[in-house]
Amino acid sequence: MTMDKAIKEVLISEEEIQKHIKELGATLSEEYHDKNRLIVGILKGALPFMADLMKQMPILLEYDMMDVSSYGAATTSSGEVKIVKDLDVSIEGRHVI
Repeated sequence: MTMDKAIKEVLISEEEIQKHIKELGATLSEEYHDKNRLIVGILKGALPFMADLMKQMPILLEYDMMDVSSYGAATTSSGEVKIVKDLDVSIEGRHVI
């Protein structure tokens, strides 16, 4: 099945999402341009959004990823979050986005 057939209804267009990501990137770039910033994403869902956001931020960026799980092998959450992969860099003294 293709993605187009799997989507029942589009609530927000891709163009509208990209417009807001561009605005957010500009705002964050202005606010954090002189800070020691680190963008942190949670695998795997944040990756597409994070990539789009970083493209809209014309400042030097460092990023890292975490992987967490509350499901394990189950199909419902256990309610406990397990850190599968922690950050590789320290966040001490950093502005985490």
